[in-house]
Amino acid sequence: MLMSWEALEEAVTTFREAESDPGSLPVVVRVNNSLKDRPVDDRPPLGGSADQVAEDLHRLRALEVDEVFWSMDYDPVPPDAQLERMTELLKII
Repeated sequence: MLMSWEALEEAVTTFREAESDPGSLPVVVRVNNSLKDRPVDDRPPLGGSADQVAEDLHRLRALEVDEVFWSMDYDPVPPDAQLERMTELLKII
């Protein structure tokens, strides 16, 4: 579980350095929280509002992350609200 950008960047770098053929394996980031309906001050990578997460996705692109997926079953946000927030994110990116 990664709670900071520094930890995420270190994990991706370590993984890439360990590959025998750098770039041959995909880097997938799993997010264990749902998007929030408003901005959050103290937040983990890819946490917060759709606007905040859209900014984070640009940062992941610089790390050459191949895929991001959200596992929202840990958060009590109803599925319809989760879908609304993800739809908002898709419109932004």
